[in-house]
Amino acid sequence: MAKTNQQILDRATDTSIANHILGNSTGESLFQKHQINDRFSGARGHGHAGELMGDTMDKLSLKKTSMEGNSHEKHGADRVVNGVNIQTKYYSSANKSIAAAFENGVAKYRNPDGSMMKIEVPRDQYNKAVKAMARRIKNGEVPNETNPQNAARYVKRGALSYEHSQIATKSIFDRGSTIVVDGQVKSVSFGQKLVYSVGSDFLTGVANTVPTVIVSQVWYYVNARWHRQDADEALKGAVLGSVKPILVGASIYTVSSQFGGSNLAKSIFKGVKADKITQRTAIGVTAAITIGLDVVDCLRGRISMQ
Repeated sequence: MAKTNQQILDRATDTSIANHILGNSTGESLFQKHQINDRFSGARGHGHAGELMGDTMDKLSLKKTSMEGNSHEKHGADRVVNGVNIQTKYYSSANKSIAAAFENGVAKYRNPDGSMMKIEVPRDQYNKAVKAMARRIKNGEVPNETNPQNAARYVKRGALSYEHSQIATKSIFDRGSTIVVDGQVKSVSFGQKLVYSVGSDFLTGVANTVPTVIVSQVWYYVNARWHRQDADEALKGAVLGSVKPILVGASIYTVSSQFGGSNLAKSIFKGVKADKITQRTAIGVTAAITIGLDVVDCLRGRISMQ
């Protein structure tokens, strides 16, 4: 494939990725869908972080997923994975996480057939949460279920531990971040935020960029074969060509999310919500990536202004 054709494809792919992140085709940006406002503010932000990372890991596992929590439907599902309704509960203990799914001994989150939705809990609470659910079944609190041995059917192991979910609410742009674990205040290091906050955003960016990249690289492969390129070479080009746009999408999402959710950004853009700041940041980062190199080449006389 000619270099100019590859450049056109790269530009079109980067634009498609940006449109997907910014919501230009749906009207709702990924930042709104992922409840960035709630994640980086308020006492329940870690629950949203756990919910988002759970969705990300399921996507990377090639499961069919959708996030429903942004609708704030009372007793509705937070996520749907392969047709299974999931409600995410990230509390300080397994008993509290499971208890949050009940009210006066009655399950609050139910499927259309009356059965109980699966409850997603912090990764480190899973085993105790299954035991807590078994007790609820034994007490007759789980609808359409009488066997405590089936408790695991109603509990999903989360992608993050309780402590890590709290770290995921802290932006790398801020200093002096703290969390509360087991009643104790703990300082959050730069390295911890790099792994659990930035790392979570990067993987989320990857998971939400891959579908767009796959479409573009399938086109690359078909076009290469149309121009009689060897099948192995065409496949190699498509695979290698997917790396850059995935990194671009993940970088746009990560930088925008981290800055938009930071106290630094809130102090600069007073009164503006995190999701709006992330969108503006994403536009700037996208522009820098998509036309930045052209601007440099133009200033150095390598290409014309036109």
